[in-house]
Amino acid sequence: MLDVNINQIISLGDSLSDNGNIINITQGLLPNTPFFAPGRFCNGSNWLDYVANELGLEVTPITSFNPTLANNLPSINFAEGGATSGCDNIGSRDGYPPLPGLQQQVDQLTGLFAAQVINPNANALYSLWVGANDYLAYLEKVSLNPTDPTLLTPAGQVQQTVGNISNTLSTLVNQFDAQNILVFNLPDLSQTPLGHSFGANGAAALENLTLAHNQALNDQIYNFSLAFPDRHFLSVDVYSLFSNISDNPADFGFCNVTDAATNTNIYDRQFAYNPQNLVINSDSDNYLFWDSAHPTTKGHQALAQYVVDILSSIYGIDSPLIGNLNASSGNLLVSNSPQSGPQSINSEDLSLSQSSVNSGPIVLNLDETGKLSVVSSQPLEQSASEINSSTFELPVLELTAA
Repeated sequence: MLDVNINQIISLGDSLSDNGNIINITQGLLPNTPFFAPGRFCNGSNWLDYVANELGLEVTPITSFNPTLANNLPSINFAEGGATSGCDNIGSRDGYPPLPGLQQQVDQLTGLFAAQVINPNANALYSLWVGANDYLAYLEKVSLNPTDPTLLTPAGQVQQTVGNISNTLSTLVNQFDAQNILVFNLPDLSQTPLGHSFGANGAAALENLTLAHNQALNDQIYNFSLAFPDRHFLSVDVYSLFSNISDNPADFGFCNVTDAATNTNIYDRQFAYNPQNLVINSDSDNYLFWDSAHPTTKGHQALAQYVVDILSSIYGIDSPLIGNLNASSGNLLVSNSPQSGPQSINSEDLSLSQSSVNSGPIVLNLDETGKLSVVSSQPLEQSASEINSSTFELPVLELTAA
């Protein structure tokens, strides 16, 4: 079990985080078993299940939540399969009640706060992962009616989606006093089985939307970090993780990172859930994708381990070091935990291997002479001198002997 000071989880998002909401709302229509594990869009636990288990917490879907039986710190999952960053849900079907998007999830959370079912808690962990359905719905609209005058440009769609996410972050920080927020970017949607089915032009459009989304989201996280330096905005770089898995599948124990382990495609509105039609490929447990767009439980497990590593590095007692680099002085302070306070590294010979400061994992290299260097692999494109003397928190630091 992960020994960190997190006592509550509040999750917002789509099918990648849903653990039972849509199946409750649609009375078992989505996601349908035996195609999926109960309430999940994969063949087992998803990343949220794994992380909650590591934290010793149980996250209840909002559709199963009974406020009269709630304890003082209920962990609740508002994520709904098909949710976009706005008010729409691509899983909505004729004859069924409209399904919620992210904004309705925020409204539900607001209602629980207003009723004091959930109270501000400095040790709560919020998670926010949404956006993929926005772009899938957008490309569907483009393909059906490319001359529609109401269509946004690709840049406009990204601005709208990231704007919705930014507004949600603002609500979490200002209204709910959120201190710890996991913010997930998107994997390369063009490299999913669904993306492969779009053809060269469609896949290229998905890739461009993904890259633009992640850059715009990264900019927003950076801005929030500057505006609220006492909060933890924990960027979860799903794009890099899944790219690494795709480039080195054997290192992660995967045998297939391009195809779906099953013949399920819930994004096809003509798809019929007939158990007799289900086809599961051999060695499906070692596939990265369970259906056309969703990872297997093994893929979710890899993501969960990444999240656990982030939490351990930030909040853990026996964890990799956390560093603070002062842009004006160049001094590097490190500590095992933010609560314990920084401690100076006993080295006067500190050099930056790159001129940029990184938002992702940072590695400290300590050579035999005692010289310490900071290696950054994913620069934010701001040089250290441009941080205006602010303290920049590095999520992960590892000491290695050169």
